[in-house]
Amino acid sequence: MKKIKTFYGLLIFASAILTSCGGGSNDKNDKTIVQETTKTKIDSLGGHSPNKTTINEITPANVTVKIFFRTQDMSGYEGFEDSKPKTSERDEFRKKNKYTFCYDSEEYNSLQISGIGEKLTLVVKDGNKVIFSKSEFDIKDKIRFTTKDFNLDMGITYTIILSQNEKSIFKGIIDSQGCM
Repeated sequence: MKKIKTFYGLLIFASAILTSCGGGSNDKNDKTIVQETTKTKIDSLGGHSPNKTTINEITPANVTVKIFFRTQDMSGYEGFEDSKPKTSERDEFRKKNKYTFCYDSEEYNSLQISGIGEKLTLVVKDGNKVIFSKSEFDIKDKIRFTTKDFNLDMGITYTIILSQNEKSIFKGIIDSQGCM
């Protein structure tokens, strides 16, 4: 009796495996079914496709990422009489995707993304911790993120990632160090 139960158990187990492995269809058939279904839906709408954006319809972004820092007012210190604060782009970040700023003589001012892009996502990380994130935004000229959005503090390495549809299009590293 025990042998019969074992035999039936193995038979059920084997049939379950064979059914699950052989039950799927191949990708070519799936794509054909999706295309035929989409064509049927478009035909039922009078030949016009529905007004929605899919991954295939999004134009790849053409953007530039710039970072701006402001030098600190050092005019009260000996040897720095003419050192008034200035805000300027750190082109090393744009060109080499990295920049080391001296937290004792400069401070973060803004991050600017310019160009054209849709469905973009910006993530700013402090190590592995996300300190700022903006998802699925579009750019037609430029957008600026200031200290009201996020700030870069001293002694920390930051990663700034800009992506479109989960594909990274820019990754920059900001390292803050004491320089004096």
